[in-house]
Amino acid sequence: MNKVIDGKRYDTKTAKELGEKNYYDNGNWFSSVTLYRKKTGEYFLATKGNGSQIYAPDDSIEPVTVAQAKAWAEEHLDGDDYENIFGEIDEVVEENGPLRQISLLLPESMLKKLREKKEATGTTVTALIIKAVRDAGY
Repeated sequence: MNKVIDGKRYDTKTAKELGEKNYYDNGNWFSSVTLYRKKTGEYFLATKGNGSQIYAPDDSIEPVTVAQAKAWAEEHLDGDDYENIFGEIDEVVEENGPLRQISLLLPESMLKKLREKKEATGTTVTALIIKAVRDAGY
């Protein structure tokens, strides 16, 4: 399924499928909603129905923000799936105490990669740096 919305193409064949929620009535499948992420880092929900006018008359695609994608995943996926998509939950504060602000100079190329990873995963640059430092054993 693919659609152009506001001049952007959303295609379930080329985007990465992240998670799916199926809906049933009396044991019979009537629709599913699947969360996808495009190569550009944008998220969308694709709804596929069985054609029932009552439940899901048409297949559809709906672009969603990172916050909306996270909210959908929190409601419909388990914790491991959520963290596989968006990265670890900020348990850093719980494990290590409050965060403190510092200034950090990074090469432009590294900062660009961090921002790309941020957009692709929906996590924060801070969380990405904390994870890298923690994985390094500090």
